Amino acid sequence: MMKKLTIIITALTLITIPISSFAEKKTALSWYIGFGVGSGISFGEGEAFYEEGDTIAVPLVLNFGVGFPVAGTLTLGFDYISFSHFADYSVNDKEETRVLSIDNFYVALMYFPGGNRFFLKGALGWSYLGDWEYDFIDSTATFYGGPGITAGTGYFFPLGETLNLGLHLEYSRAWFGSGPYEYTDMGVLYVSLYWL
Repeated sequence: MMKKLTIIITALTLITIPISSFAEKKTALSWYIGFGVGSGISFGEGEAFYEEGDTIAVPLVLNFGVGFPVAGTLTLGFDYISFSHFADYSVNDKEETRVLSIDNFYVALMYFPGGNRFFLKGALGWSYLGDWEYDFIDSTATFYGGPGITAGTGYFFPLGETLNLGLHLEYSRAWFGSGPYEYTDMGVLYVSLYWL
């Protein structure tokens, strides 16, 4: 399964390389804020989330980021990623709707070589793994916390003077030490609207 994740991340990275050759916007960096949505895949100790279950919907990824410049081409900020995978899963010979979720609350550095379009991102912080018994009336969850890291890349396409459409590709690992998985690997691709 890790080979599949590696292939996906490599292919998506190759998509962003030609993008980085586009003309950069030669302006100074400023504070930023933005929101994103997309999808991805996550593995716990080499096993895909709900590998033997019936996925109800494509895994959902949500992002929120905010930050400010700390050097000419470097920003420091807060980054939040939420990953949720809904599936029908057999538990004790009974079909249940279950959700596995990952929530990353990270401090992020974004590096913009040559402008404020193409970027590289590194982040670290605290992650939560949620193991949900889900229904529309009464959902319960058990949460497990642990440290995590993220590495990513992307490109901002200008939509206006400060508004940008972003394309983000990221890989994360988090360590929980207990619960359904001791650690998880996650690859995500999402689009965003960022003001920077």
